[in-house]
Amino acid sequence: MRRFHGKAAMLTLVLALGGIPCLGTTLFPAPDISCNPSTDPPASGGCIWRNFYVNTDGTVTGGSSFTNYYINAGDPSWTFTSTGYDLWRILDGGHQGDTFDAYDNGILLGTTSFTPIDATHPCANDLTGPGTDPAACWNDPLMSRGTFLLAPGDHVLTIVWDQRVPTGNSTLQWFEVASVPEPNTLVLLGAGLVAVALLRIKRTRR
Repeated sequence: MRRFHGKAAMLTLVLALGGIPCLGTTLFPAPDISCNPSTDPPASGGCIWRNFYVNTDGTVTGGSSFTNYYINAGDPSWTFTSTGYDLWRILDGGHQGDTFDAYDNGILLGTTSFTPIDATHPCANDLTGPGTDPAACWNDPLMSRGTFLLAPGDHVLTIVWDQRVPTGNSTLQWFEVASVPEPNTLVLLGAGLVAVALLRIKRTRR
């Protein structure tokens, strides 16, 4: 029992120090489910899915635009300054199996989720065509995705193609950067979740 309390205390400390991704994405803004580049530009807060290409030689370049769903990310590196905490989501949408390493200022933040290679599987339930709607791809657990927390400050974002579906280049993948609630709010919510878990375990043991 003492060992468990030690782990719980450590988890609470991690949350307080900013280990917020452990809480999952339910506390954060949902992925952008629709946008129109001509009427809802990024400056207005909409249309925040950005498309990038990964080429056969492993290089990453800007992608394309698709009305109502995403815009061209432009060539990396992607730089910006944040005054608050942001979430960087990376999503594969071509064929099942591509994964990506996420870097900020040259530091590896992590790798998108692993999924077995299956070149015959595009995003499921995509009414716009095979793998052209980021919202549909996000909801398909067989498509690789990752969520990374960005602290306030200057950011230089880059992506490396890690696991590759062996079909040449890949053109249907995206990222978005979205603001998150104030860190203090997330810490309080995280502490509340830890407290609830401890109470449930204590009741179960009784």
